[in-house]
Amino acid sequence: MKTNLQTRETIAKLSKSKVAMWKRVAEELEKPTKRIAKVNLEKIAKVVRDGEIALVLGKVLSVGDAKNKTVVAAFSFSEVAKQKIIAAGGEALTIQELYTKNPKGSKVRLVK
Repeated sequence: MKTNLQTRETIAKLSKSKVAMWKRVAEELEKPTKRIAKVNLEKIAKVVRDGEIALVLGKVLSVGDAKNKTVVAAFSFSEVAKQKIIAAGGEALTIQELYTKNPKGSKVRLVK
């Protein structure tokens, strides 16, 4: 069981969803902390297409540059990565914020 209250709340909220993608996200978040992904902005820029939202089930790191107006949701961000995303005109959201804005999970790409 996760000890971070925010993580437990996020998992509980997502696992109640009827959308398969959010249930998968909840399952991934339940995995051990050692297995949490660390993804650079460079990889996000390569993988995510225009109009899609990048969902990182771990931490976003600052290597590389953010695409223009990219929306990135993640468990956590490095300060520099967050600044680069915002400077490029994008948004840096938590997973709960993304779920609230997009409960159907449309146009969301999981990045690992």
